[in-house]
Amino acid sequence: MAPTPLDSSRAQPASVDLTQSDSDADWDDVPLDLAAPPAAPSDEGSDMDDVDVSGAHNAYADLYDAVPDQNEPAPQDSSPAPPLQITLAQPPSKAKRSSTVTTTPRDRKNRLLVHQVHTLAILAAARVRNRWCNDQTLRDTLQDMVPSLLLHKLQAIHPRLEPARRERVRMFESFMTELVSWWHAHFHVHARMAAAAAWRQPSQDLWQPAPAPAHTWIDGWYVETPLEREQRHKREARSKSRAQEISIFPTGEQASVPTYLRLLPPPEAAASPKQLCAAARRRLGSRETKSILFCALCRSLGIPSRLVVSVQVVPSAASKGPLRPPPRAGSPSDGEDEMYIEPVDDKTPPTVWVEVYSRPYQHWITVDPVRGFVKPTGVRHMEPLPSQRQNKLLYIAAFEEDGYARDVTARYTRTLLTRVARLRPSVRGRPWWASVAQALHRPQKLDRDAMEDVELEDQTRREPMPTSVGAFKDHPVYVLQRHLLRDQVVHPPHRVGTFQGEPVYLRANVIKLLSARQWYNLGRVVKTNEVPLKWARQRLYTTMSKRLEEQARASSGDEAMEALFAQFQTELYVPPAVCNGYVPRNAFGNVDLFVPSMLPAGGTHIRHPLAARAAKQLGVSYADAVVGFEFRRFRSLPKMAGVVIPTESAELVQAAVAEMEETEARNEAAKAQRRALKNWSRLLTALVVSRRIQDEYGAAPSNPASATDDGAPSPTNETRQLSAPDPTLAPVAGAVSEGSAPPSEPTENRARVSGPIVSLEEMVAAEARGTSPSPVHDTPAAAPAAAPKRRRIVIRRSAPSPRRSARHASRVRPSYDESDE
Repeated sequence: MAPTPLDSSRAQPASVDLTQSDSDADWDDVPLDLAAPPAAPSDEGSDMDDVDVSGAHNAYADLYDAVPDQNEPAPQDSSPAPPLQITLAQPPSKAKRSSTVTTTPRDRKNRLLVHQVHTLAILAAARVRNRWCNDQTLRDTLQDMVPSLLLHKLQAIHPRLEPARRERVRMFESFMTELVSWWHAHFHVHARMAAAAAWRQPSQDLWQPAPAPAHTWIDGWYVETPLEREQRHKREARSKSRAQEISIFPTGEQASVPTYLRLLPPPEAAASPKQLCAAARRRLGSRETKSILFCALCRSLGIPSRLVVSVQVVPSAASKGPLRPPPRAGSPSDGEDEMYIEPVDDKTPPTVWVEVYSRPYQHWITVDPVRGFVKPTGVRHMEPLPSQRQNKLLYIAAFEEDGYARDVTARYTRTLLTRVARLRPSVRGRPWWASVAQALHRPQKLDRDAMEDVELEDQTRREPMPTSVGAFKDHPVYVLQRHLLRDQVVHPPHRVGTFQGEPVYLRANVIKLLSARQWYNLGRVVKTNEVPLKWARQRLYTTMSKRLEEQARASSGDEAMEALFAQFQTELYVPPAVCNGYVPRNAFGNVDLFVPSMLPAGGTHIRHPLAARAAKQLGVSYADAVVGFEFRRFRSLPKMAGVVIPTESAELVQAAVAEMEETEARNEAAKAQRRALKNWSRLLTALVVSRRIQDEYGAAPSNPASATDDGAPSPTNETRQLSAPDPTLAPVAGAVSEGSAPPSEPTENRARVSGPIVSLEEMVAAEARGTSPSPVHDTPAAAPAAAPKRRRIVIRRSAPSPRRSARHASRVRPSYDESDE
């Protein structure tokens, strides 16, 4: 049986795509070539025509027919109803942002501190090894290894044997070449030892933490797994030995997953002169050991030599380039000796080498014992390539035999003022390496030190012009017009070259410009008919100046510009002189005294707060001195400091100021004395009142609830009375006047009158019985002295509150009232 349209619609699931747009451009024109019946009259008179579309297939009608009526039973069909599939358009997913680590000011400060500390630590290590080169045992060991032929050649280089200086220079260079060749051939560098003990750039995985794979070597540290770390701790607990370890936490999403590092034993035994002697006998070691031993060898032969160290330090700024690939992960089965260590290229410049001083030539000669050559003049061979990652030339220090060092970076680089200077950090705008180098230098310069300074300065001046726009910025020698500041100009504008069609000037010709107001604050005024060297946008510091600038811009439409002048276009400001005892003033009634040269002729400046009052009392002409301005809350406030008076009245005003100071000092002393007497009076009064209270009432018992059932105090109750006056208060009490304290009485009477101390409950019970709560009321009539007047505490009770019961309302709330018996 052929399927009905309903069955066919059930056979295929209905799918409605809602991803298409509703615009007219997405609709297709379908021709409906059907017979149209006559149009029925419209009630609303619309222009629309009825079109018969019965012959066209309508999917929505099929779906409507497929829904059963509520009154009709659902058609029995074994096939399940197809689900309605609706496809919704989803917006294109945005690319996931790369996680970037934001550098905070604290991070930059920490990086700078780490950079400085690391540099000083490397210099200290180099200084220690330089001291090892002076060990006599090490020198004797190395001197015994030198062939006799080389020793004879060295002895022949003497002015008595060879008077010609040029020949001695040639002989010394020939001897050094043969000595370096012999040392390079007999001392071998172990490849793995050289890679593990190399003085090179620190790994980026330590100073810029990142997840490191296990079983890898990072600058002498071994990356171990948590399981290996736990097992090692168990072994160390049994053997009572601990290995040095650290845990670093990477940044980013894996910040909570630490990397465990364990310090490996030193790859080379070169931590003392004795171990260096053993390495010299074996003639095997690292590149650094080879250079250190050669320095000791030269000193053993009497040749002045330096140990030169290129400091490989942690960068002071975060790297902006991509991170280098992670280190190669090792296998758990590999031991520490089989770990992969990045090798060192033997053809690259070393980080430790030697300089020897040629006495005939009066010059320091560079010796590379690692690669085996001597460069008397061509010292540029020690500079590594900028692309070399293991060796970065930043600081180079040469340590001499006496322990002092010199900064010789300018000798080994062509880019000291461009690339190297930009890599060095500055502290508060000043390069910190200059202070470090100054501390390493010898206090008293030798003649060869002065000659070396001239040589290094000449090499710095002969540095070629930068080859990039960024290198010109902050360059100490050259400058471009685009890098000038707002208040800078090149004068005279003599160009020394051209870079990409833009003139290049010398930094020495850059001068600073100031406005007329700024020059006036420095005590100078612009000369007449001077043309400004530059026009710049006016700086607005106060609210008033900003408001005036906005008004000017609204009226004219142009920004406010101010003229800038150089110092040679100004002259000293000469203020009006003091005439006939009158001090000239400005429009505000003051005297501008920003610098000492602005003091009027015939006037004297007295910087004292009381000078104005003294001059006013004496009738002397004066004016307040304005020495500057301070900005607070976008307002410019003048700073006053003293007054300007005529010179003939200066002594009189100063004498009046001194007298006023003495008067104020006496007044302050009198105030302090009155204040002290008042405080002493308060203290003595408080002591007298305290003593009187103790005499009359004493102190409360420690346990008020220890009374008997009838309300009388228990005879076993602890009582306290003043049996004798306090000797420490006798002088104080005697100093009080008679009217301020009651007359004293004998000690025994005072003790008898005071009696035991009772509580408030005991006093209430005693008053209810009509008896005395203490023996003080039962004084016998035969007493030799009458009891003094005492204050009695009368108990009163107020009306009860509405919420209290009748039984409680009959009670009276106690209140205290003092009356005399």
